[in-house]
Amino acid sequence: MTIDPVLAHRLRVHAFGHDHLADEHRDPGDITQIHTAGDVLAGAYDGDVTVADLRPLGHFGIGTLEGLDGELIVVDGEFWDVGADGVARLADDAARVPFAVLCDLVDVATLDVPGPLDRAGFEALVGDHLPDPDGCYAVRVHGRFAPVHVRSVARQRPPYRPLAEVLVTDQRDFTLPEVVGTMVGFRFPADAGDLEFAGFHLHLLADDRTTGGHVGEAVLHDARITLAHPHAVHVEL
Repeated sequence: MTIDPVLAHRLRVHAFGHDHLADEHRDPGDITQIHTAGDVLAGAYDGDVTVADLRPLGHFGIGTLEGLDGELIVVDGEFWDVGADGVARLADDAARVPFAVLCDLVDVATLDVPGPLDRAGFEALVGDHLPDPDGCYAVRVHGRFAPVHVRSVARQRPPYRPLAEVLVTDQRDFTLPEVVGTMVGFRFPADAGDLEFAGFHLHLLADDRTTGGHVGEAVLHDARITLAHPHAVHVEL
């Protein structure tokens, strides 16, 4: 695949192989990404790293497990998987991962939001506080969400179909009337190309660790937004 040269220059994108996953040099706060959004969109759902491999790479992040088996959510170093039934379970260290984005939150800025604030308002508010609108950011939101629409996907079996086809037939949607939890994700610029999902990509994990998922619409109440601005993205291809 081709990584956009402007994005690569701006974010110091560095591609490396699985064999160097453990010893790849990173500064505190750098993003490590396993494969690319383009891979997932095309149907590359087999993982060549495990949850155990990912633990040293960041305490914060999102992703999925092999075969699109649920939404992976990393909060405070805990790796959780929300399956197609909407139930959150601790991810097994041996579970394989085809796509993940991980980092540690350093040099953060915070915003307190009394709410109510819908998804569009949230994105506009965050956009107004970005020091570089063309940069990439880790976004953490803790607070009350009422309501929030989340989704997960049923596990896929080879031969895999492209993601757009899977979402038509095997996406599972849930509306949570009210939940206190942590929204975890990233905001990549519009020219992220096939590297990442451009814009906001957000997952949610309830504080009681019972449920969550990929976030669609959400209304924030009494929330704290935490932003970190990584300057390097390490992509394992």
